[in-house]
Amino acid sequence: MENSCADAARAEAAIERCGATLRGVSDTPRNDAREPAAPASPSPASTALDQALRLARLHVPEQERAGFARDFARVLESFAQLRELDVSGLEPLRSPSTRVDSVRDDRLQPSLERDTLLAGAPRAEDGFFSVPKTIGGER
Repeated sequence: MENSCADAARAEAAIERCGATLRGVSDTPRNDAREPAAPASPSPASTALDQALRLARLHVPEQERAGFARDFARVLESFAQLRELDVSGLEPLRSPSTRVDSVRDDRLQPSLERDTLLAGAPRAEDGFFSVPKTIGGER
């Protein structure tokens, strides 16, 4: 639990740094055919973005980084606007719905026969539904 709290704190700090350093990222896309990228050391914005991506375990290809950085900066700016709202007199929202869950007794009830259920299956094997593997190959 302590590690996940520490990771969350580091991620929040990285996001704060990204928000502060990415605000100046241009919305105008660069024309790479006319303006070749000059080799440079990583900027503070790039370093903070790299750290946030690493903590989130995300990979963004180089050709998509500029657009991602602009989008990420916009998201951070939206959160900054939300932080400015005064919510001191509001009760926390526990659920977006006013519906109350109905509770019923947990009791054994009759259900369909196994053969009836399996008759509608595309494939059954040894009394069970048989489906293709989603990870690790065939069958």
